[in-house]
Amino acid sequence: MAFRASGWWGIVVLAAWPGSPVAWGADLTVKVSGDAIAEVGYLRQGDEAAVRSWEAINRIRLTVTPTFRSERGFEYGARMRVRAHRGNRLLDGDRAYLFLRGDFGRLEAGQVVGPNGEDYVVAPANFGTGGIDGDWSFWPLSSVNPQAAVAGFNGAGGGTLYGSATSTKINYYTPRFLGGGDPSAGLYAAFSYAPSIEATGRAQNDAVDRARRLAAEPFPGQNPEYEDGWEAFLRFDGAAGPVGVALAGGLQGGHAREVAAAGTVTRYHDERIWNAGLELAYAGFRVGGSVQDGGRSSYRRGLGDLPRQTVWTAGLSYAAAFFSVGVDYQQGTDAGDPRVTGGRRQKLLAVGGTVIAAPGLLLGLEYLRNAMTGEAGSGSGPERDADLVLLRTRIVF
Repeated sequence: MAFRASGWWGIVVLAAWPGSPVAWGADLTVKVSGDAIAEVGYLRQGDEAAVRSWEAINRIRLTVTPTFRSERGFEYGARMRVRAHRGNRLLDGDRAYLFLRGDFGRLEAGQVVGPNGEDYVVAPANFGTGGIDGDWSFWPLSSVNPQAAVAGFNGAGGGTLYGSATSTKINYYTPRFLGGGDPSAGLYAAFSYAPSIEATGRAQNDAVDRARRLAAEPFPGQNPEYEDGWEAFLRFDGAAGPVGVALAGGLQGGHAREVAAAGTVTRYHDERIWNAGLELAYAGFRVGGSVQDGGRSSYRRGLGDLPRQTVWTAGLSYAAAFFSVGVDYQQGTDAGDPRVTGGRRQKLLAVGGTVIAAPGLLLGLEYLRNAMTGEAGSGSGPERDADLVLLRTRIVF
């Protein structure tokens, strides 16, 4: 009888599982991993005297991955990630899917992020809380517009455009080519399909949402809810002499749902998003950046010539044996509230560092400068700046 399990959780799972396939001679590995974060932040905004400056947040994520290995050489299993991070003190799960992998590549089916939101390349994120791809989006940078994010960019992956957000979908990743035998190098492609992609979880797990029309507009002048969502993605990891190279890009699309209210049918622009990113690494240094363009995806039709939803990033980091430091910059534009003339722009600067204090224990410090400008109706106000300092303790296991 072949059996391998990572941690005591594997033993508990198998002992409680009547008719366990281990009894059939299957080779099973149960891997448990996760992280725990405690974070303190200081937020300064000169125009909001009634807002508290100090706050703290925390989050714990637990991932369980049972994997069977067939005698024919392929693997199959499932992955679930449970989070304790919500304000109502309830647990939720943002990953729950089956997988099958082998010489043919990897197939995923279930509640999962698409390839553009999983394997994207942006400015380096290996310092502080993750730079422009870090925890700043959890902190209300404005009491008027709590998310204060432009162009669907709450962190680098997918964002409020929902194109690559978690939903019930099917992902396929090809094998890697041109890798020279290195399983982590080479070129691969990925493709994804989701029947429905929307904002509130109605199309996740066993929730089925077959409606082609909505009864209300999710956001003013916008409807980022789609059916028949698809993705295509390419990524290359390799080296040019002593310089490591990561290059990625992808496309996302979907048909925007209509809204039918008070006898009126409102239509929206379909989802069309593209992104590209490049990172170079040498002697501990990493430099890179990205660009994402969502065009007029999700805007209500007939509102005129609105600003495109675009965002670009650039950054530099350095990592040694027990620490890393870096700086990132992000700039994005969109229409804000599409029902009014004009647009808004966000500029975000992140500087920070991380120290590995002990095995699995990371201490991070990060400073972020956020500057947002736009018309009064955009939700950001004519001008709104914020300074955010984050101190984070993270345990990874």
